[in-house]
Amino acid sequence: MSYTYVTPYAIKGVTAGASLAATAVSIDVAGRAFMIANTGAQPLYFKEYSEDSVAATAANGMLVAAGTVCPIVLTATTLSIISNASTTGYAILYLDIG
Repeated sequence: MSYTYVTPYAIKGVTAGASLAATAVSIDVAGRAFMIANTGAQPLYFKEYSEDSVAATAANGMLVAAGTVCPIVLTATTLSIISNASTTGYAILYLDIG
């Protein structure tokens, strides 16, 4: 039996913000692979915006709990993110092979 080495992802860029609140923000991800981190103390919700032109809400978005990273590598064209009135921080980690 032979094994094949799988090249791991490397972080190639970061988009970060410290004051995400109850108004959705759109981020142009441009089809890149990414992971999303909630760097604050409040919930963060996200979804693909360009599919239906509907911004993220707590009802339609995927939750990233405070102080955690969504453990899934995703791709999107335009990402919509939102928190609540108390604000939270976020980081979009852009990934590539190598």
